[in-house]
Amino acid sequence: MILGVILFSSSVGALSVVILRRSFFYFSVEGTSIILPIVFGFSTSIFSYSIVLIGNSFFYSLLLLSFYFLKKDSKYNYILSGILLDLAMLLDYISLIIATILIIFSLWNIANVKEKVKLSFSFLFGIFPLLIYSFLNLQQSTWI
Repeated sequence: MILGVILFSSSVGALSVVILRRSFFYFSVEGTSIILPIVFGFSTSIFSYSIVLIGNSFFYSLLLLSFYFLKKDSKYNYILSGILLDLAMLLDYISLIIATILIIFSLWNIANVKEKVKLSFSFLFGIFPLLIYSFLNLQQSTWI
């Protein structure tokens, strides 16, 4: 059981390094796209948490994968990116800040209005069940 947790967490951390390397192909030169993912892989947020089942490695891999899908040219890239951002938000609420910045950046760079609506609705579609759950639990609390 412990070996399975270690293998699963470390493979997710390694996957986030590979995704970061693939994402840097869009923006930088070859030398930078090799050095920065290696530094990211040995950072404390990936390397030290790769032997325990904590959401940091999953959080970073989902955020990087959503950024990768935003830059990739495919038919469902905005829908997948919005859903992955929502899953990252379920793991760690700090991703709300990162997701907001990423969505504003993407909406600023997207020229097509239909694609802007697709990205916005996919993000809202993924976060809507969490908002309903939170609203229903707050209605049943002792504060009201």
